[in-house]
Amino acid sequence: MVESLELWLTENNWKTRFFKRDPTLWKGDTEEIEKRLGWIDAPEKSIKFLERGVDSSLEEIAEKSDNVILIGIGGSSLGAELLSNVLGVSKKLYVLDTTIPTKVHYVLRRVTDRSYLIVASKSGKTIETLTLFKIFSQKIPANRVIGISDKGSYLDTLEKNGKISKVYHAPENVGGRFSIATYFGWLASYLLGSKVDQIKEFLNGCIGALEEFKSGQNTTPIQIALFLNKSHQEGNYFLAKGFKPFCLWIEQLVAESLGKDGKGVLPIYDYVSQDFPNVWWFKNTDNNASSTPYSSVITPYDLGYSSYNWMLGVTIFASYIDINPFNQPDVELSKAKTRELLETYSKDGKFPAVSIDTFNLGNVKGSYVSILNFSTNERFAIDIAKELSRTVPYPIAISKGPNYLHSTGQFHKGGPEGGTFIFYYSTPFTIGIPGMPYDLATLAKAQMLGDILTLKQIKSKYVCTI
Repeated sequence: MVESLELWLTENNWKTRFFKRDPTLWKGDTEEIEKRLGWIDAPEKSIKFLERGVDSSLEEIAEKSDNVILIGIGGSSLGAELLSNVLGVSKKLYVLDTTIPTKVHYVLRRVTDRSYLIVASKSGKTIETLTLFKIFSQKIPANRVIGISDKGSYLDTLEKNGKISKVYHAPENVGGRFSIATYFGWLASYLLGSKVDQIKEFLNGCIGALEEFKSGQNTTPIQIALFLNKSHQEGNYFLAKGFKPFCLWIEQLVAESLGKDGKGVLPIYDYVSQDFPNVWWFKNTDNNASSTPYSSVITPYDLGYSSYNWMLGVTIFASYIDINPFNQPDVELSKAKTRELLETYSKDGKFPAVSIDTFNLGNVKGSYVSILNFSTNERFAIDIAKELSRTVPYPIAISKGPNYLHSTGQFHKGGPEGGTFIFYYSTPFTIGIPGMPYDLATLAKAQMLGDILTLKQIKSKYVCTI
């Protein structure tokens, strides 16, 4: 395989075509793919912005805030959370990437008169993001709210209407999970007290990975592509081990980019299993120095270098197996079902009946089990996984709902056949949503039911509750 992949790269003149932004390297609509290659230039553009000087409104937030609340799902928050854990920050970041009321209530109680809110959504219409904004805008005034989005999105309308003080426009040609070197990645860390030099060090790491890959000095992206191919052939999954924020960022990047057309690889971080044939370490300390293969995220430069190596490796492998790594066609399926369910609930005051089995060990389908936990009771999900691991011969992953819908959810629906999906829902209370005929617990349940209905349409999947 080493020989064939390297030969394939050479025969297809892959590297030259990549740096010329050739969209025909990947399967799919070339015009749409061309609009998703801005991540290659994003680090340089961010450095130029920082060198011109950060505008005074951002400096004021960085000076006055005592904590920052980030509302964003998937690529709108995973990169920001990762960077805040590696760059030096002096304030607390609360990431809201869920509609589970207990977690939302926890963050609501931490709002002070010096809390600032970031509303991050590439499309500006993500249901979780807009719902949480409605709730938090009751406690945080518009002059302490900023947005990150594409130009012309609904967040611009909120700014015009005085609901948000300012929207910062990320490059429109960068997809969410490839946006770590844009505002979506580093702006929160700046507001939390990271120095400009630290952010630039991270961005220079991104550039370093690209330049050294181009010159041939950096072969790590090829090694990652080889590792992904091996994982694809040996169960379609691998264990992402080590530094949790990077593992969760990798989980979305790999699963959502590759899990389509019946192909793909699932990184598993939160798991219960006996053995994994393929393991990749993500290290933020010098511990486990002998564990290989690994990616280092000890310094800001390391983080930039490693994150861009993985984006390169994923896009190489996607090209090799003939898929489009820049779309997520199956994510919309669950969203559409959720909208239908909410429309019915708004009209009738209840959901339509949804038939779903209670877990039966005899119905488990390979090659992995996913416990989809729509609650904050993590202990219960772990106990279920441990119990199942005694009799189930597959890796058992634990994913938080509804977060996974914007990450591994694409792989669940678009990836290889098989898979067992065990849903668990519990919330001790709810929170009202201003102006809406349903509350937060109802929204979370609609998202769960929407995904259940979507997965049940795929005959090779086993869908149940516990």
